[in-house]
Amino acid sequence: MMLPNWLVALILADALGAPSPPQAHTFTPIQHFDGLDHEGQVLQPTADEVVILARWFRHSGSRVSLAAGGNHLDQTLPRCDFHSCARLGSLVVTTRDQGDDTHVLESQQAGLPHTPWTHNLGPANVLSVTAVGTGIQVLLSTPRSATAEELLGFDAEGTALWRVVPPADALPEIWPAGEELVVLTPDEAHIIEAATGVTHQVLDIPGGEIEMAAATPKTLVVSRGHQRARLLRIKRSDGSVAWSKRTTTTALKVVDDMVLACTAGGSVVTRALDNGRLQWSYGLGFRCTSVWSVPVAPDQPARMMAAGPNGRFVVFEADPSPAPLERYAVRGRVLVDRRPQRGVRVHVGDRWARTNEHGRYEVRARGRGTLRIWVELPDSAVGRGRVLNWEPRATVELSGVHSYRRDLVTDTGMDDH
Repeated sequence: MMLPNWLVALILADALGAPSPPQAHTFTPIQHFDGLDHEGQVLQPTADEVVILARWFRHSGSRVSLAAGGNHLDQTLPRCDFHSCARLGSLVVTTRDQGDDTHVLESQQAGLPHTPWTHNLGPANVLSVTAVGTGIQVLLSTPRSATAEELLGFDAEGTALWRVVPPADALPEIWPAGEELVVLTPDEAHIIEAATGVTHQVLDIPGGEIEMAAATPKTLVVSRGHQRARLLRIKRSDGSVAWSKRTTTTALKVVDDMVLACTAGGSVVTRALDNGRLQWSYGLGFRCTSVWSVPVAPDQPARMMAAGPNGRFVVFEADPSPAPLERYAVRGRVLVDRRPQRGVRVHVGDRWARTNEHGRYEVRARGRGTLRIWVELPDSAVGRGRVLNWEPRATVELSGVHSYRRDLVTDTGMDDH
């Protein structure tokens, strides 16, 4: 008896060990940290802990255990002003203003009060500090300026290795990418070897307006902002666009064959690197400012982390069977001084709707996790000489009930300024 061709092909493929199709990158949350009660900067996690640096001197940072859970406030941790800090192994690297616009780059072992090394940067404004490869990189401008003038590389002992001039119109941030770093202009990506400061490649970005980037040896993924918000994958071999997806991105990483990103709506998502297809999403319930891959042992499931501006974060573990998407409807009203607000845009996660004449809104979609809800109020809603007493915001934890009510209510007071 002759076997059909399709069955013969199936048997041969199985016998030859044909590769299975790539698996989707899906995750399940395993740890939540509600953050500090003040502003804080989350640094790159290790397998054991997450370090959060406080922004202001009167506050303490925190070391959060990923093995035992919980947190430990640490008076020995330095402070961090926005992007001027990084972590290299157990070393925390920050900058300190000594007065007269003179800044010092200094290191500290997490949990220890002493400072192993310092390096005087001279009169400068520190735009960005990052840890790429086995060293530290710093982007500087002249005092009280946001125009990048110098890009410096240091080893883990604080020795200056190289100094180069960044491209004209460089954006004030460095984007780490394996053993390379990316410096952006509004329409170019400059890919630089972290060990030497040598520029490997300059890629033109179609459409310009790029805001952030992530790279591998073969590919570059960039986020374009403003009115033409998109996520694009660029082939480094020829500079062509492999795919383009309409989305607004607030944080970005490439990990193996996965694009890990946060959206403006407060979701963390994964996309296939080869085609950009959305594979998984989870509502964080807060504005996400950074995403990280968490180191694990080779025989352990992959982990990643998404973090917000006050040190809030969620750690996820790879799971082939994550919680299913819930079909939901969120309804409510928008009221300012008890007055319904007509025609304003209400955001529910990554969806939005405008209110009707009674100030009512409704958003229907599918999702999982916690939805972040906020409203865009025009100046006319507040009135001349008045200010909002608080921003009307809310969250919805999707729990399987499918229908949720959230009113966005605030009032105003006199503007004393």
